[in-house]
Amino acid sequence: TYMAYEFINRRPANLPAAEGILGLAKEKFPASGMVYARYGELYEKLGQPEAASEAYRAALKLDPSDGAVAEKLAALKGR
Repeated sequence: TYMAYEFINRRPANLPAAEGILGLAKEKFPASGMVYARYGELYEKLGQPEAASEAYRAALKLDPSDGAVAEKLAALKGR
């Protein structure tokens, strides 16, 4: 997921590459909250707040202790 993070946050972003990497990560690590958290970041960059919220909720379901994801979800709800 670190590579996906780099693709999402570099300038210019390479969102198709990030999505491809996340797809592979989700297949290999379906119970990883980090994968879903990265999907949330990707969807935010793509301007899809509903999909981002759904991904963040999935991440929190897998890892309820992830405060950063909880903050991102709360920020989306506040928009």
